[in-house]
Amino acid sequence: MDTKWKILERIHPAMSDIQQAFVYGQYFGATKTVLVYPKVHPLADLPPTPFQPTPEGKTYFCEIRFVEVIGTTGLNLNLGKQLLDTLLLSVE
Repeated sequence: MDTKWKILERIHPAMSDIQQAFVYGQYFGATKTVLVYPKVHPLADLPPTPFQPTPEGKTYFCEIRFVEVIGTTGLNLNLGKQLLDTLLLSVE
């Protein structure tokens, strides 16, 4: 899981974010990565999407999730729990 502190206006992460997720997956031996962005606009999470298979035939996936950084009274004090819940949802 890689948290990005960039505001997305549409579900279209920067190519560098996607490439970084792919490299992290290869480096850590994880076939599924999650990019987490702050939720500012009403965007839905993006389920695991496959990268093109590697020459070895291995397929890596990248998922996009959004979390509420700002709550109703300021900073979201449950952000850590929400990130953990996001991670747990991603492994199901």
